Amino acid sequence: MKKYLLSVCTVVVALGAMLLTSCSDADQAKEMGLTKVLSPTNLKAVSNQMEPSITVSWDAMSNAESYILEAYVEDPTYSGTPAIQVETAATSYVLTDLLGETEYNIRVKGIAEGLEESRWSEITRATAAEQILSIPYNKVEETSITLTWPVNKTIDLLEVKQGETVVQTITSGLGSGTYTVTGLTGGTNYTFVVSMTGKRRGEISQTTEIGEPTADYSYDASNITSTYSMGQLLKDAAAQAANDGKTNYTVLVKIPAGQTIPFVSIKEEDGSTDNTILPDGMSVYFYGDKDNMPTLDFGGKILYVNGTHNVVAFQKVKLVGTGYLLNQNKACDVTNLSFELCNISGFTGNTFVRTQSTADVKITNINVKKCLISDCGNNYSIFDLRKATVQSVVIENSTIYNSATNGKCLIQRDNNLTVLRIVNTTLYNICGNAQYFIDFGGTGYGADSFIFENVLMGKSADDNTGKVIRASAAPTVSNTYCTNDWYKSFAGVELIDVEASAVFADPENGDFTVKPAYQELGAGDPRWLGE
Repeated sequence: MKKYLLSVCTVVVALGAMLLTSCSDADQAKEMGLTKVLSPTNLKAVSNQMEPSITVSWDAMSNAESYILEAYVEDPTYSGTPAIQVETAATSYVLTDLLGETEYNIRVKGIAEGLEESRWSEITRATAAEQILSIPYNKVEETSITLTWPVNKTIDLLEVKQGETVVQTITSGLGSGTYTVTGLTGGTNYTFVVSMTGKRRGEISQTTEIGEPTADYSYDASNITSTYSMGQLLKDAAAQAANDGKTNYTVLVKIPAGQTIPFVSIKEEDGSTDNTILPDGMSVYFYGDKDNMPTLDFGGKILYVNGTHNVVAFQKVKLVGTGYLLNQNKACDVTNLSFELCNISGFTGNTFVRTQSTADVKITNINVKKCLISDCGNNYSIFDLRKATVQSVVIENSTIYNSATNGKCLIQRDNNLTVLRIVNTTLYNICGNAQYFIDFGGTGYGADSFIFENVLMGKSADDNTGKVIRASAAPTVSNTYCTNDWYKSFAGVELIDVEASAVFADPENGDFTVKPAYQELGAGDPRWLGE
């Protein structure tokens, strides 16, 4: 008897399910005697990890004509006023303009004309952290940084942090979508955090422009004349350090704004110019002026960094020459060779930086930041680093153009690197003579961390597509693009199917301002992306 009753119940339930699923609209439901819309099933809510938005979806209900969706801010009882309330015929909806790191209580019900609305289906989801902050490229100074955000994104607190320490707390003047933080220290990294009523709305980090370096000794290069050379100035600094008993010391060489200073030594015997050798144990900063950039003219002469040096840095200067800037062929141990806020050009006779084939040449880190490099490297690669001991090469926020067009590669290396990073950089009309774009000398060598990020490449100097990157492993590539006249593309690079002249304002004359149609890509040297 029990078995018989169970079978009857099973048939009734199954028949009811068939009848329900066969209803295609509210009229059919009413004909069957249904007076209420079915509640939405399989309700899902997915938080976008890149911005504070939530995608809500559910299964279509056969007797629903549309759906009401409500979202409440941290209100699991749904007793307040919904932050969002919409009616939609679709079965998914994207909730936007939400607060970051905030829990939203979401519910959906079905409705149809002539039927009682369904019960609510409910779900809770938290948004990702919000990021409303940006920093215009041209608003980073030595002692100040200007932040911007959409005017409709209100904030009531701005915290300035060094590491984990809050060094400034700002609560006023934040209503206009921009704020200039002052009282900062040059060459220092800061993190800026903004919030509204305790909810974080953005966080961004930025390093202030380099300020005047501190050093053991400071010299004014305006003293250089036709008889008193840069080489002699460095020798005098070394002599002063020796008198003070110092073997490792720093020297600041101030290059006067707007002036052109020859970077040579002078032979005592005949007064002719000669190469310059950096005294052993000296770390040196050649420091100029960003707004009225002075020039260091190497002519056809070379800097040699024989011996041991912690830092060899060129900052806020123009560097011009005809042969090499550096052509190291003697034993050396340089920890950091850096070029920051420099305009480098004219080393077409040979190349910009070359290390000759000897294991005694060691330059641990080579850093290029916020530089313009042009007309370099027509007999060698722009960075010719074969055989020497080099661990890291980082190029960022820079533009390299019209270089190695009759020469070789951007970077040439016959050994491993620990790091090769090219980030926020524009490349145009480089690499010719049927050579590789980047060459580790074979597939046996490469870089442990090999990264292209936010790079924009237009017009390679030749159309040889068989020689692109030769390395043990391909680079990791993100948000990197090339035009269709760049023939050195590689996996991960997205094609912009126009010539470089359609992307840049006037590339033949050194203006790489990105045209409006391509600004949103956010790739290349930030100076060309406007504010």
